[in-house]
Amino acid sequence: MGEEFDLDEKERPGFNWQMWVEEHRWYLLLGLLGLFLLGLGVREYKKSGQISWFTNNENRVEILSTDDVAEDQKKIVVDVGGAVNKPGVYEFDYNARIDDSIVTAGGLTENADQEWIEKVLNRAERLRDGQKVYVLNMDEARKSALNPYEGQVAGVDNIGTVSINTANQSELEALWGVGPVTAEAIISGRPYGSVQELLDKKIFKQNVWERNKDKLSL
Repeated sequence: MGEEFDLDEKERPGFNWQMWVEEHRWYLLLGLLGLFLLGLGVREYKKSGQISWFTNNENRVEILSTDDVAEDQKKIVVDVGGAVNKPGVYEFDYNARIDDSIVTAGGLTENADQEWIEKVLNRAERLRDGQKVYVLNMDEARKSALNPYEGQVAGVDNIGTVSINTANQSELEALWGVGPVTAEAIISGRPYGSVQELLDKKIFKQNVWERNKDKLSL
């Protein structure tokens, strides 16, 4: 039988890393280059908001644009004034109603005109961003028209005129030459002491004023 023996530790050949790296240097360079390019691509996609990362079904991060946010998650800002206890500018959920704005502003004051509120103000109407909600008190309601109650529904009185203090967006846009921008300007400028203010404040151009002045009321 042959004689068995071990090499001395000093005589054992070791792994030569330098030689291995030298032999495989092109593979290593290509691998590093690939990782670098992959990192650049991931960074650019993350910047553009077009990538979602998934670690598992429970942990997920998504980059969403503003348009992707559900309507019921949006917020609107409304100016609430007049016969309320705490007039001011408030933030509401997208689906909030006029009644919500009155409650948030501390409720109605003692001199709020209840008859005007019951017959004219639509408390179930949905709020709009940038809207002005103004509740008339008893003196203002009686000065707003010769007969502010008879036949008046949602800003249109019994003789077919449009109330610039209470008409909603669509009713204002029904006037000649009045589009969404002008209607919003009328609403945001409330309350008015006279219909002439639409011309004086340059909300209406002269030709629009001439065509609509007989159709307007407070």
